[in-house]
Amino acid sequence: RRVVVVGGYGSFAHIAARRHFGASTSYGTSPTVELALGELLRDAASYVVLPLETSTDGAVTATLTGLVQSEAHICAEVTVDVVHHLWSTAGERAKVERIYGTRASLAAADVFLRREFPRATLHDVAIGSVAADFAREDANAAVIGPDGLSEDLVAVVEGIDDERGLSTRFA
Repeated sequence: RRVVVVGGYGSFAHIAARRHFGASTSYGTSPTVELALGELLRDAASYVVLPLETSTDGAVTATLTGLVQSEAHICAEVTVDVVHHLWSTAGERAKVERIYGTRASLAAADVFLRREFPRATLHDVAIGSVAADFAREDANAAVIGPDGLSEDLVAVVEGIDDERGLSTRFA
């Protein structure tokens, strides 16, 4: 079976999928809910994992709209605690000059980043795994992401979220 997650490998959706389906399942990624549901409806995926509700914004409209407009059904729900960390190749604060992350991850740690890394430039990327690629290629770059974002990056700072206790429910 193949499971498609919205976002990239190491994303919160990927964490939810691995928690539900296990490590031995084959995973794919999709940049949007609409494209993920399209893979399911074309039988290119057995399941998709979509963000259903966040503790900050409530229901995820794109998911609800996609479910209503398709023949897909919710078969399970998984809630994941949202905790971001700052990762780099060296794991050294002093080396961080550029910080990459998705719009949501940069927003989740905005106050922390501006206070603790005031000289670092912030770069918005579409998918966290792409941000991790930038951090791998640049010794002075770091990426914001959850546990499991990448096995070859080292934590610079853990738990950088401005607000604690947030979660996302996935379907």
